[in-house]
Amino acid sequence: MAQCVQPSLDENSAASKQRFGEPIDPRDEIVAYLRAHPGAADSLEGIVEWWLPHQRYETAKSAIQLALNDLAAQGIVEEIILGDSARLYRLAMLPEPAP
Repeated sequence: MAQCVQPSLDENSAASKQRFGEPIDPRDEIVAYLRAHPGAADSLEGIVEWWLPHQRYETAKSAIQLALNDLAAQGIVEEIILGDSARLYRLAMLPEPAP
């Protein structure tokens, strides 16, 4: 079985909230964006158009990684690590039942 690497996220992170279907407070997203981009400054329109979609992508990516890790740990999906460290996921191959 391939290695599973789980990002470290606390239970109050936006990714954890998204994973469990809780609404994400835009304040959390704005602060997360600013922490990742401390020199950023923009208008309301720019924040809505550029910052939040980017932050939601990053949050969704983390939540999806956690979901894939869970599915791999349960044996439902298989993670394949390629030579360049890229990771692929597929339905785990179940053993054939004995005749």
